[in-house]
Amino acid sequence: VRPIDIEHMDDVLRRMEDTPHPTRTTIALDREFHTMVAGILGNAVLVRCIGELFDQRMNPYFERLSSYFENRESWRAAAEEHRAVREPERAKAAMQEHLRQSQLRFSRNFGEKSAAREAGG
Repeated sequence: VRPIDIEHMDDVLRRMEDTPHPTRTTIALDREFHTMVAGILGNAVLVRCIGELFDQRMNPYFERLSSYFENRESWRAAAEEHRAVREPERAKAAMQEHLRQSQLRFSRNFGEKSAAREAGG
């Protein structure tokens, strides 16, 4: 990771933290951050996949859906996880934790556990 990469990440993180969430602006900043991290890894396929995933978050269906699980607290938690990812010695573990926590935030708000119990799981 080059110093310019860290500066760019910090700039995006500052803008993310200064903007109320969820909005199209914060989703675009989140997309910028995640594709930037993938770009630093030099993985063009990952950059494209992440970009497309975030592009789907911009559609009207997901905008409405996100209102059920994205809020000020989830945004604050994700921002803290993003800060940890920018530290090279912790990046891998921080990224794994961020993905785990993102999945938990998403599933918790859709009652995944209660649905599994009803199905006998």
